[in-house]
Amino acid sequence: MPTEDQFVEAAWLAAPRFGLEPVSIGLLSHSENVVLAVAAGDGPRVARRLPRPGYNTIDELRSEVAWVRSLGAFGLPVPTAVPPVDRDHYVAVDVGGVVHQGGVVVWVAGQPLGAPNEAEAAEVGAHYGRIGAAAATIRA
Repeated sequence: MPTEDQFVEAAWLAAPRFGLEPVSIGLLSHSENVVLAVAAGDGPRVARRLPRPGYNTIDELRSEVAWVRSLGAFGLPVPTAVPPVDRDHYVAVDVGGVVHQGGVVVWVAGQPLGAPNEAEAAEVGAHYGRIGAAAATIRA
C-alpha cells in the first residue's frame, strides 16, 4: 500500500497537468478516496482526489463530474471539477507502483458533519433539512 509521502509526491508531480503551481500539499483523508489539500500561490485552493483503484470506473468518475456540475447549475455550493490542461477531468498517476485515476476540484469551505452532541443536534437537523429541500428541486 502506498504511503502518505508517496500520495503527496504524486500530487506534486500531477499539479502542472492541472495548471497548478502549488505552494503546499497535505493529506486530508485516506479511506475509499485519498484526498489532498492543494494550496496554490495565486489560484484557488483545491482538493486532489484519488479514488481507490478499482472502486469506480473512469466512466463512473466522469458521470460524477457531470452530476456535480448539474447540482452547481441548481445553485448548490459544490466542488467544481478542474480539467487538466491536456485531457478530461481525470489523469492516471503512479503512486508507489499502483495506478490511480485522479481529479482536482475547487475547494468548498465547510465542516464535516459528525455525530452531534445535544447542543449541535438541532443545527445538524436543520442542515439536513436544507439538503433535502435542495434535492427536492432537482429534476431530470
